[in-house]
Amino acid sequence: MYYNVQQLLDCGINFISMDQTSPDMIALNVWTWAQSHPKIGKNCTVLNYETNRWESTDCVSQKYAFACQSLDQPRVWKASSIKSTDFLQGTNACDKGYKFAVPLNSYDARVLKDATKSTLWLNIVYKNGTWTF
Repeated sequence: MYYNVQQLLDCGINFISMDQTSPDMIALNVWTWAQSHPKIGKNCTVLNYETNRWESTDCVSQKYAFACQSLDQPRVWKASSIKSTDFLQGTNACDKGYKFAVPLNSYDARVLKDATKSTLWLNIVYKNGTWTF
């Protein structure tokens, strides 16, 4: 029996049993970077609404809102009301009680997508040879 991997990930299950899987099902376990990302020379990150995957991009790019996570309720996400073409504006973009953040599991990634309905800047950046958040 094959399970719908995306539904399991959406529920917060991050480790799926490897029996009865296929290469396509294994690919569905990736909820972070889009295929062929991150890209060299693209040092900032957006959550693409259409694919629900992270994509590296220039730090000055298209105008996006920022992913904001509640400080009191970490499972509550929203988009900033501020949109900017500059990733560096994210530090001050979120409302009081929220921080510019990046989802750290598949459940939070889905909650963020469902709450915002748009492509967003994520607080993950490539610097000093590593991706940091």
